[in-house]
Amino acid sequence: MYWAHFKCRLFRQFKAAGRGPYICSLYPVWIFSTGLFISCIGSVLAYQFSSLILPNWLNVLLGLTTLVGGMLLTISVGDKMGAWWILQTYHFIARWGQAPIPSIETKLDAFAQQIIQDHKTKPEQDILLAGHCVGSILSISLLSRLLLQAPPSLIARLKLLTLGQCIPYLTYIPTAAHYRASMQNVINQSEVRWIDIGARIDPLCFDQVNPSIAKGITPKPKNSPMQYVIRPSEMYTTDTFQRLKHKKLQMHFQYLMASELPVAYDYFEIVTDPNYDFSRLEKSSLKNI
Repeated sequence: MYWAHFKCRLFRQFKAAGRGPYICSLYPVWIFSTGLFISCIGSVLAYQFSSLILPNWLNVLLGLTTLVGGMLLTISVGDKMGAWWILQTYHFIARWGQAPIPSIETKLDAFAQQIIQDHKTKPEQDILLAGHCVGSILSISLLSRLLLQAPPSLIARLKLLTLGQCIPYLTYIPTAAHYRASMQNVINQSEVRWIDIGARIDPLCFDQVNPSIAKGITPKPKNSPMQYVIRPSEMYTTDTFQRLKHKKLQMHFQYLMASELPVAYDYFEIVTDPNYDFSRLEKSSLKNI
């Protein structure tokens, strides 16, 4: 997966898109490499010191045991630091970038049909598609299906909300033309309002780029999506935020959590109030982010 990223110069694009996504793309490699280096050093030291008092075969055994123990510790530490679920996410996106994943396609088709059937039952209700993290990527595929299959009455009641989006991780992959076709279908439609919300402190979010822009995609003449930046520092007391900001990966999930202080951004109000006024959020253009 990483070799494919390197050949396609994806890391260069990630770096241009934002410091956070670029660092996080290398985060699992850094954890693994650091753990391997320390384990190797520990293995050599264990062998050298034990050679003074133990037989050679025990020295080798001790060195290998230290190496294996160090790597097992690396796996455990990496798990607690979130490195491996990030790696699993990248691996999933890389697979999806190569070709559509049948199981995902089947689930998206079923989800689209469920929404269409629900609309027939309650045609007066608005529909908000909310996608967070990889869910933001999936929401584009889902919305593309609805735009092709749903009646105009349903499309007129649709809104798309993406939170902490990491869409460029997929759209930047050269072989992901199948996904970019879905994105093109979405941005070609003017009926559905797309709101994208990010935070600069979120290390996984591409908050500095328009998620609808990628090679092979023709952008709409007007701004789409409407991008807003939230500031978690305003959502919590100073003491709470000082604790939170050191947990970088946790900041990626703050979009879905209640805040301590009353602020314009309120996820629970957004998903329950069809008349929520997004102008309450501080609008940010790509030039000012």
